[in-house]
Parts: sequence; C-alpha cells; structure tokens
Amino acid sequence: KKEGLRLDVVGVGSVLATLAVKGKAEEAQDVFDYYFGKKQLKADSHCFHALMVSRRGKDSLDEMLALTAMQQQEGIPLAQPQYTALLEACAEEKDFTKAEAIVEMMRTNKVAMPEKALL
Repeated sequence: KKEGLRLDVVGVGSVLATLAVKGKAEEAQDVFDYYFGKKQLKADSHCFHALMVSRRGKDSLDEMLALTAMQQQEGIPLAQPQYTALLEACAEEKDFTKAEAIVEMMRTNKVAMPEKALL
C-alpha cells in the first residue's frame, strides 16, 4: 500500500492471481483476509478463483470446496473458471463422486461445461 493509494477489488484480484500463479497460498490467504476478511472490499468471483488456484496441489479439493461454500454464503455466484478448477482437482484426486456433484451444480446454475471437460 503506497501513500495515498488504495487498491480496489480488481487490483487485489490481480495481486491474488499473481500469488496464485507463483504457488504462494499463504501469502494469497493473507492478502485475501486483509482486504476481504475485514470487509474493506467485497470479493468477487475472480478473487475467490485466484485463492482457489493458489491452493491447488495434493489433497486440495476439500479446501477448494470450502472456499466455494464461503463464496456462496457471500452471495457471489461461481464462474466457469472456478468450476473448471474444481473439476480438475477432482480428476487429480480421482474423486468422481464430487465431480458428478459439481457437474450437477453447473447444470442447476446453467453454467456451460468447460471445453476441456468435453474431450
């Protein structure tokens, strides 16, 4: 935070996306908590997606699903990239039961199936 400058949700989302790409889950969580935990800003689906991506790795599906639940409690609909990340995590963990539930959630919410999933 620079003197006189204040990030908006797009700026925070960009910081989160950068941290996610670098695999810095703890730092991403700290940034998320600082801006959105204290309700300084209202997170959007891109911010939640970046936080989800930062968590990707072995046995990360349950953490990603917990973030999804938190997002839904905030009244923020999931976007297709989030569903894609969840389905990829299901595939990595070979959890086809959760994958089926996610696909059903996509159908219910009228979200298009990611192109990767159709192959």
